[in-house]
Amino acid sequence: MIGVDKIEDIRKLARKGETVAGIARKTGVSEPTVRKYRDMEGLSPKAPGRHERESPTLRPFERTIDGWLEEDRKAWWKQRHTAARIYARLRDEEGYEGSYSTVQRYVRRRRRKETTRERGLRDAQGYLELEATGRTFSYLAEKRRQASIETLLRLSRPPRREPKTFGSFDFARIQGKDASALAKHPALADLYAHTNVAFIGPGGIGKTHLAQAYARQCCLEGLKAYYIKATELRDRLSKAAGRGGSLRAVAALVKPSCLVVDEVGRCVFDKRCTDLFLAVFDRRYEKERPNTMILTSNASPSSWGEFFTGDDALLCALDRVSDKASVFVMRGPSYRGRSCDTYSVEAVPQATKTRGSQPTII
Repeated sequence: MIGVDKIEDIRKLARKGETVAGIARKTGVSEPTVRKYRDMEGLSPKAPGRHERESPTLRPFERTIDGWLEEDRKAWWKQRHTAARIYARLRDEEGYEGSYSTVQRYVRRRRRKETTRERGLRDAQGYLELEATGRTFSYLAEKRRQASIETLLRLSRPPRREPKTFGSFDFARIQGKDASALAKHPALADLYAHTNVAFIGPGGIGKTHLAQAYARQCCLEGLKAYYIKATELRDRLSKAAGRGGSLRAVAALVKPSCLVVDEVGRCVFDKRCTDLFLAVFDRRYEKERPNTMILTSNASPSSWGEFFTGDDALLCALDRVSDKASVFVMRGPSYRGRSCDTYSVEAVPQATKTRGSQPTII
């Protein structure tokens, strides 16, 4: 037997591509020894395998023993056969003439196999139960998530009959060098960057569609959103100021991660409503969580001061709206009326003949 160092030399030379004869010449061992240690996976001795001997004397009685052991599976454990009991029954009832040790080895081997099989079945059953449990929890989690999304969509107040989504918006209609920036809105980058968004353009260009789609996407991501028109916002703030609920009204508009104010410029805010609107914006400006305001208007932000009432210092606060914002100026023909079918018809005169008179033209 050679030492470990020489075995390592043989393996190193083999890894370098040396032939068996070359390795034998350099290490001074025989070629069969080189082949033995070159192909050996490990130097640790293998554990001897268990050899179960079969007995020709017991072979005719094996089916009888298997039947007894199978019946034992249905009986209480104290009523099951022991190896000694099986040997006694074989000897007295079946005429077995072999030794007890042969019966004992066979019973032990059969019960070992049965135990292994039952353990495998239990493991498989346990795995199936865990898998079923995992699927159940996944289903419940998904159902809870969908219920949460439905609640967020209901509270966000978007149109439910024909919901506006980014998928239903025709981005191919939008051309220009900055069209790619508009197509990135489904990722909600402005929301996480605390950046406001303003869509400016004529009616029917898709401003409201994009604003509502942004709010809907926030709900699908598990974030709160709220959609309101400028006229509704003015009426709500005016009513809250008249009833002394200004703080509650402002807090309700600050809470959503995405606040959509549609059609800015369709109405004029008085001084009290202007104060409350700017309070909403100031508190949202200081929020640390992801938040954004989506504003749509036919007028540019530089002229929004005409729609709010207040002194110069107060109106200067409107500059914060576009201080950190993405303003998209959209131009083009209106998208409305795309489903309108126009038919051209013409009525022609018709001659009718009555008895005893000249034909009448209708």
